[in-house]
Amino acid sequence: MEEPLRRPRPRNGTPPAGLPFAVVALAVPAVIVAQRTVVLVTVHGPVTWKDRVNSAIRQTAEAHANVVVADWDRAVQGKDDLLANDGIHPGPTAAKLYAKTVAQALERK
Repeated sequence: MEEPLRRPRPRNGTPPAGLPFAVVALAVPAVIVAQRTVVLVTVHGPVTWKDRVNSAIRQTAEAHANVVVADWDRAVQGKDDLLANDGIHPGPTAAKLYAKTVAQALERK
């Protein structure tokens, strides 16, 4: 039996040196499973590394034909009241918007 891919546990805060955490965690498996569609979701929230991570996510998608971007940052722009208290994660209402954003990205593929 093939061993499942292991990804580091996500965390909020400063990504490790080099590529941003989100891209490291998701882009490498994207290359490994090139025959499958991989959705990378942009980040949103009051973090200093947001633009750098989102840029890296978009660059990764451009470099791999099987990768598509779900632009959560754009979808929730101006709707911070829908987020959880941390200003990052979707609250109950935003969860539907998050799912819709991912579904729309898959439809574009």
